[in-house]
Amino acid sequence: MNLTINGEQQQTKASTIKNLLEELNIPVEGIAVAVNEEVVSKNNWTERSLKQNDAVLIITATQGG
Repeated sequence: MNLTINGEQQQTKASTIKNLLEELNIPVEGIAVAVNEEVVSKNNWTERSLKQNDAVLIITATQGG
């Protein structure tokens, strides 16, 4: 399936947010995920299914000053 992930078109076999993060080797600590501009609670990542052409935004928390 085709997804837009952080602004880039990508092919994936992932069916849920959790699967997508595993496929992309992204650690789940310190990140937030939005699908089609809607933030998805971490508790729902295993249940939130992804669909063709969804736009996924993965944001990593950083420290700074």
